[in-house]
Amino acid sequence: MLTPLKGRLGATGNGADVHTPQPGDYACVQIKWIHKRIFGKRIKLPNIMGLLIRLFTFSEYDHCFIYTGKGQIIEARPSGASRGSLSEYEGCKIQWSTTPTTFTERGGVMEAAIRCAGIPPVAGVPYGYRDIIFLALSVWGWRPSWLLSQVLREDRMICSQLVAFCGETAGINAWMCGQVFAQVVTPGLLAKLAEGHVFPS
Repeated sequence: MLTPLKGRLGATGNGADVHTPQPGDYACVQIKWIHKRIFGKRIKLPNIMGLLIRLFTFSEYDHCFIYTGKGQIIEARPSGASRGSLSEYEGCKIQWSTTPTTFTERGGVMEAAIRCAGIPPVAGVPYGYRDIIFLALSVWGWRPSWLLSQVLREDRMICSQLVAFCGETAGINAWMCGQVFAQVVTPGLLAKLAEGHVFPS
């Protein structure tokens, strides 16, 4: 059952969006730092991949996810689509979706996200590494057809593709951000939508 998250939850970083997220919402997040264990020690490192995504897509945000309620999320990671905790992004700048949605639509988003994440021991949808290259090129106006044909499949996804796919599946066409295919939606486009930009339908 979908229930609102009580209280006001947002990122705690500068410029954080304060929002009461509903299960079935999406959020875009700026991840400047990542933590790795090296020789048994937890070390803070700059998020180079995130920086490149922000630069190539002209956006403040490099990642996005679906909120599923009770502090839990579903997201596409390099290890594949999986469940995670919203607390992982504590301190990051977050922009929550603002598209008006119905209870039924949010339920559809949740169902699509759960299918993408899989049910253990079945793994979630694998990550689309080549899709990142295509999306970076497309922002600059170049969409090579040979690469597009590989991107336009639903057996591999990056974070923004997963969000757009779940929205499209639930009938929330706004989450397509004016694109014909969910697979060409970037974190930057979803962030612009959340900030109030109106894309042509």
